[in-house]
Amino acid sequence: MAARKDYVTLPMPYAFDEDTALEPLGRATRITTEEDFLQACKESELRPVVLFKHSVTCPISSWARSEMRPLWNDFSVYELFVQDSRLLSGIIAATLNVRHESPQVIVLYKARPTFHASHSGILEDVVRDAVRRASHAGA
Repeated sequence: MAARKDYVTLPMPYAFDEDTALEPLGRATRITTEEDFLQACKESELRPVVLFKHSVTCPISSWARSEMRPLWNDFSVYELFVQDSRLLSGIIAATLNVRHESPQVIVLYKARPTFHASHSGILEDVVRDAVRRASHAGA
């Protein structure tokens, strides 16, 4: 089945204020609304950001989260708990045209997915490398 494209319209170009950009503070920024998702997309216009979707009750998600935690100090990471935001998770999947999985990591740059992985593919070094590649692609 084709992904629906009518959930969110990403305004282009973004009116983004660098002074209000969320900086990583040693933790992920929780994402719960479409506005939060749009903020992540806006921030990705300046630098790659990481979306991390996972379940709070799944052991694989718990393991994936342990792989992601070291990245919180180095990159902007937005975290979505799928139990709390199933609709938003579907909106993200449809908007980015990336099949929903959990746990899942999506690297965004210029509001487009440049990398995604799920389950055992979520490794700190792999995600770190994907963010760096996206950074260098925009340089």
